[in-house]
Amino acid sequence: MENNRLKIREISKVEIPDAIKISRIIFNSTDDNDKYHTQSLWEEKLNRDGILLGAYLDGVLIGYKFGYREDSETFHSWMGGVLEEYRGQKVATELLHFQEKLLQSRGYKYVTVNTVKSKYPNMFNFLLKQGYIVESTSEQKELDGSVVTKSSFKRAL
Repeated sequence: MENNRLKIREISKVEIPDAIKISRIIFNSTDDNDKYHTQSLWEEKLNRDGILLGAYLDGVLIGYKFGYREDSETFHSWMGGVLEEYRGQKVATELLHFQEKLLQSRGYKYVTVNTVKSKYPNMFNFLLKQGYIVESTSEQKELDGSVVTKSSFKRAL
């Protein structure tokens, strides 16, 4: 993919439904009771000094990265992804680098991310390749009763 066809920009509140729509596709969420894909939750996160970035290829939203202020020095990158047919084309890398530069310009010193290696091994490995360090792990109970290990990453900007 030619990089000049890919544009990354902040997504406004009125565009949240577009981002939720592709997020549900990325995370294969068909449950109407999915607590992570509600307009009210995403607006709440944006209101916490949140940043919602969109990756657009020829004007079409194909990926996003969403996070919010954890404290005065730390930004938590909460959720993000790229539609499957566009993976492997450096879209996630472009989103990450754009986010990191934006965070630096806004005075943040650190960025944190959580992921579950057993569910999202590509994300886990991507973060390691990008210089993120596992700070801690914890057990997390899933809705189906299974227990997974959540890894919390941190990186200095």
